[in-house]
Amino acid sequence: MIKMELKIKNQKSKMRTVIVFIALLFCGAALYAQNDMRARIELEDAEKAYSENRHQAALGHLDKAQEYIGRWSHQIGYLRILALDKVCDYVKAQGAHFTSLQAEVKTYMDYVNANPDRVERDRFREIYVIENKISEAIKMSESGRMSEEWTKMPEYVEGKKAYDEKDYAKAMDLYLKAVDKGNAVAINNIGLMYRNGYGVTKDEPKAAEWYLKAANMGLATAMSNLAFLYSNGYGVAKDEAKAAEWYLKAANNGHVGAMSNLGVLYRDGNGVAQDDAKAFEWFSKAAERGDVSSMARLGDVYSRGHGVAKNDAKAFEWCLKAAERGDFYSLAKVGEYYRDGTGVSQNYNKAIEWFSKAADKGHGGAMTSLAKMYESGNGVARNLAKAVEWYLKSLELDKYPDDVYYNIGALYEKQNQIDLAMKYYKMCADANGAWSSYARSAYQRLDYARNLEQNQARERSAR
Repeated sequence: MIKMELKIKNQKSKMRTVIVFIALLFCGAALYAQNDMRARIELEDAEKAYSENRHQAALGHLDKAQEYIGRWSHQIGYLRILALDKVCDYVKAQGAHFTSLQAEVKTYMDYVNANPDRVERDRFREIYVIENKISEAIKMSESGRMSEEWTKMPEYVEGKKAYDEKDYAKAMDLYLKAVDKGNAVAINNIGLMYRNGYGVTKDEPKAAEWYLKAANMGLATAMSNLAFLYSNGYGVAKDEAKAAEWYLKAANNGHVGAMSNLGVLYRDGNGVAQDDAKAFEWFSKAAERGDVSSMARLGDVYSRGHGVAKNDAKAFEWCLKAAERGDFYSLAKVGEYYRDGTGVSQNYNKAIEWFSKAADKGHGGAMTSLAKMYESGNGVARNLAKAVEWYLKSLELDKYPDDVYYNIGALYEKQNQIDLAMKYYKMCADANGAWSSYARSAYQRLDYARNLEQNQARERSAR
């Protein structure tokens, strides 16, 4: 009997253990399900933040998502790489974001190697492009650090100081001492002195020799300088293919100006096969590194849809960046975007603001745009005298079309200043441009009306 009771107790104890174990399994599964759901929500929030260009916020959501599932996943890794790509410093190739990006890309690529069938090809291609950007940034950064070391050499520092003070004889002496120590920047600067005749007889072939020495030592500035000589035939036989070759080497070593120039070569097909996509690629690289002319060119590329899908919003964005940094032509272009509502909400007041900035710097097209806005009363009170004033200012630049003469004539006619109206209609007619026939008709119409009025006045007085 006692044995039976003990047996029953043991069975009950085992049953309780099994029940507790099953309960724990269910709790664990429920907890895992809850965490998995939380992770999914964080991932969705990360995707939303990324689409809204809130890249830091996206990274925060991704960290939480990974914390909830307790492991790395290729979906989270993919989006984290895209977000880090937007915030890391490729120019200096350093910092916490850049280091994190390197580590994340390596983890992702290791996963792809082990699980090639579990990653979409398009996603892999995106990460592969970023992997190449990292390698390129590291290479450029190393080139920049080497150049920085050369500029700190005492002989170079003193030589540069003498150069800036226009003591070219002393500068040459100190640069040559730096050259003896293998300073490529000093070698390049000696080339610059021969190129411009500073302290030496101007000698472009000698400049090319010095540039080549520095270029062969890996100095990107010298590579770009040599490309410029080949592009224009200064000191060397003109060779656009050679120019493209050296610009490419300079660009691959981090020279921003060379990136921009290479974009121009691909856009125009000089020295290379014409390639709008390549032009876009190099303009983008230069613009991302702060080159203002490339920002303006990117705006133009997006506006025209050359090498990239046409995108007016992107065109405005890059044009505005260039204008904010003082690009002469972009100032007026931003005014046009605001006036026409292209890529941005129409805003006449903003248009006036940007046209005024451009006009103050001597942009004739902006002056005529201001004149038209005063004429129409868009963004400002209608003021025909002010419109004439801006048209006349644009004529002082003497390089704008004959329609300006016509517009001035028309404005004077509206103000019943017939003598001045006929004067400018005649100037337009004599220019033999696109508006000449209209101006000629307007002049003849006013002349006929004046003669008719004079004849009628004589008839009245004769009575």
